[in-house]
Amino acid sequence: MKHAFLLTGQKRKDSAEHDLRQFERYLDKEDQEHDYVIFTVEAEKLDERKKIVKKLKKHATVVQAAPLAGTELERFVNSQAKQYDVTFLDEAITLFLEVTTPDLQARKTEIEKLALYVGPGGTITKDTVNELVSKSLEDNVFTLIDAISSGQAERALMMYQDLVFQGEEPIKLVALIGRQLRMMSLIIDMEERGYSQQKMAQGLGVPPFVAGKIRKKTTGLNPRALHEALSTLAEVDYKMKTGYADKETAMVTYIARLSQQLHEA
Repeated sequence: MKHAFLLTGQKRKDSAEHDLRQFERYLDKEDQEHDYVIFTVEAEKLDERKKIVKKLKKHATVVQAAPLAGTELERFVNSQAKQYDVTFLDEAITLFLEVTTPDLQARKTEIEKLALYVGPGGTITKDTVNELVSKSLEDNVFTLIDAISSGQAERALMMYQDLVFQGEEPIKLVALIGRQLRMMSLIIDMEERGYSQQKMAQGLGVPPFVAGKIRKKTTGLNPRALHEALSTLAEVDYKMKTGYADKETAMVTYIARLSQQLHEA
């Protein structure tokens, strides 16, 4: 039974009408021990106030399939490495998790590639990860923003051109750059309010180490300039989508200006 929103607090206009009384009678049957019914629920939690949820939990096994995070991710990497008789250095695990996508299957593939490279009994270092692991698009944009926030306009422009050469659409890159700038702006605001790095991570919906990386990028940046940069990016996005500006020219001009703008007093 897919998308069982009836077990959550979500209200959807397209939801079907369910006969819950019949469902409850089925759960109360004594001869259904060999029946297997799987419900999938795409939500953070079940609505524990609902009678059907309380009854279902008495008869069913609840399995959470939330994305792995923190030490769970590190254990996953180490367990995968162990299968190939290789070892990750701690700093290599941190970098590996930073530059790979959250998709576990993709990460398993990257671990296999690293293991084949170092061979049985080998050790995977930061240099190994840097040399072999395919970086995600979001991580490439993260690095591009890093170059911009460090005032390295020429490096940022070269990275942008590389992404376009690889087939990435400028409009898609605008969205990803905007996301990074918004998170940087939120980090500055939360830091002023005295938030811990853990709280910042929760607010942004990212792992703590990602919040830490974003926090470092905001050091020395002018908050007002960051807000203006987001406003300008929105204008660039509008002009690109409506044909008022050439995509390439608009983005190259914006990146070159942004590197200077973020550090203006």
